[in-house]
Amino acid sequence: MSRPRSEHPSPHDLISTLNVLGVYFLTSGERPPEVVVPPTRLLAALVEQKDARLRLATVPLLRVSGSDSAASSFAEERNG
Repeated sequence: MSRPRSEHPSPHDLISTLNVLGVYFLTSGERPPEVVVPPTRLLAALVEQKDARLRLATVPLLRVSGSDSAASSFAEERNG
């Protein structure tokens, strides 16, 4: 069951969304994300995390953002 997008994404959803984007910095098990976090919200949510490992995941996320798949995801959200 999906949660409303207005709630803060769970660490599992953040990690799963990173994996969907090809950023395999952290793992959260085999279950799929309940919510795929939009790219700009993903970045903001990672920065706001208390867990340093999640905050550090911004580094590989930004590095991957230069690749075609991640860059297109970010561009799609920005251009709406």
